[in-house]
Amino acid sequence: MKLKSVALAISALVLSVGAQAGNLGTLSIPSSTSFSASASTGMLDETWSFETLASSYANATVTNTVTVLMNSVLYGLSNFSATLDGTPLVLSHVITGTSPFIQDMQTLAMTPILIGAGTHQLKVTGTVIGQYGGGYSTTLALAAAPVPEPETYAMMLAGLGALGFLASRRRG
Repeated sequence: MKLKSVALAISALVLSVGAQAGNLGTLSIPSSTSFSASASTGMLDETWSFETLASSYANATVTNTVTVLMNSVLYGLSNFSATLDGTPLVLSHVITGTSPFIQDMQTLAMTPILIGAGTHQLKVTGTVIGQYGGGYSTTLALAAAPVPEPETYAMMLAGLGALGFLASRRRG
């Protein structure tokens, strides 16, 4: 009987951990990845991990739609927030429909940020307020970071040399 209780507790722990995190693996550059999550009650607190092999610009968009029918929330999240490597995404609302059926599309977005090679995290949280649950969908996009051409460095060094030459002529 004890073994059965321990096995049940371990399986519940494994299922709850699996529902709260996801590993997107190594993402190529450029790429765009979409994923989503939902829950019927409680809190969504999920961390999505991914790895990049080179520096890149990352952009994330997370969308939650709150659906209301006759002043009763059918589906959606409250206290909806997200961060990418600790940088918060900014919330905007678009409300559509008229009473009795209203949808509030809440979008969290950010301007692209430069991330280095390595492991990164997108964290999404929210409280389920809908009678039928709540959830979100996400798009994560990566673009190559610009790498200066050798000619750019040569021009910069030539310009600095010219400035140094002019400064030495002024003194002398």
